[in-house]
Amino acid sequence: MRLKFLITSLTSCTGCISALISLDIFPQFLERTKIEYFPFISDNLEIKECDVALVEGCVSEKNQIEYIQEIRK
Repeated sequence: MRLKFLITSLTSCTGCISALISLDIFPQFLERTKIEYFPFISDNLEIKECDVALVEGCVSEKNQIEYIQEIRK
């Protein structure tokens, strides 16, 4: 069973996300996992249940608190 991932950004420059997808091993990561939510590379904006959430940046606005709480459900 492949782990289900959610990858997103809050207040940030998206440099870490760019670095992640630039890694030589990123294609293998995609083969071995299931990406449920990754708005940086996908138009799918439905937050689904996942095993691991990678969140870049920090909460700096009230609506981001609600967003991060939705991710944690």
